[in-house]
Amino acid sequence: MTLETLRAMIQGSGYRAEVVTDGNISFLRSASNGLDFDLRPGNVLVKEPGAVGEKPDRLADFVFVVLFTVQGAFPVDLLNRWNQTHRFGRLFLDKTNPERQFLVMTLDVSVAGGVTSASLRHQLAIWDSLVQQLVPWLREELGKIASTVDTQKTASSDQVQQIQPANA
Repeated sequence: MTLETLRAMIQGSGYRAEVVTDGNISFLRSASNGLDFDLRPGNVLVKEPGAVGEKPDRLADFVFVVLFTVQGAFPVDLLNRWNQTHRFGRLFLDKTNPERQFLVMTLDVSVAGGVTSASLRHQLAIWDSLVQQLVPWLREELGKIASTVDTQKTASSDQVQQIQPANA
């Protein structure tokens, strides 16, 4: 599978899909319910010794990714609750940039060995369902703890102050 094949499949399923290049890395950007997400290539298949012809940029896997910017601290128990109750679509906090913290949801998809278009459409449907569930779930769960948040606390508090899509 190539990035272009993946783009065509996403568009064929009724989603916007554009190739975005960041430095030397190209990936797809799409959206569900107004929320941008990326499809990022994982491992590239290496041409087998003695194989005839080139197979440029063949992917063995890719990952669906959606990011939310977090202002303040995010309760880790919410991450654990999501991950315990949802088999697919893992949540984690990305703190690689000391000035920004992101809530990240990912879903890995392996295409090594070959997959059908129907299988890829099913993976896309799972992802779309997870994205549709995540935002209302976050609103509900954060709403439950909002009354316990002391607005005078600093960002080091163990409660959330604000969360928004990273593309906002």
